[in-house]
Amino acid sequence: MVHPLTEARKRANLSQQALATLIGKDRLTVLRIEKAQTQPPLETVSKIITALREKNVEMSADDFLRPS
Repeated sequence: MVHPLTEARKRANLSQQALATLIGKDRLTVLRIEKAQTQPPLETVSKIITALREKNVEMSADDFLRPS
């Protein structure tokens, strides 16, 4: 299953590195989020949502919740 962040990032035409730069993190952080290896803090989620909105791609905080 593809993480919603991966889909949104690709719709925004951003590489992992480009998104990482926009949110002030490193590419490895974006990779770990996309592989569901880490649950990002709310501050990071907010930065990601803002960066994607600037590229006209909508995403919500709910998209980051791990399935139970």
